Amino acid sequence: QGMDSKIVIKEGNIANEIIKLAKKEQCNLIIVGNKGLGATSRFFLGSISNKLANNSPCSILIVK
Repeated sequence: QGMDSKIVIKEGNIANEIIKLAKKEQCNLIIVGNKGLGATSRFFLGSISNKLANNSPCSILIVK
């Protein structure tokens, strides 16, 4: 009720593509899951939810 959602498939850097789409669509909220990578994996791979939290143009809801 009163909410729109979309399924979009993109290629490239995941966090950057989500940020670009959020700016283009003027999103109010992005909801992402937190996979819970260990410290070593997070160091080498980075955390998508962390990148979004630091660079998103709108609010983020991170679900664990």
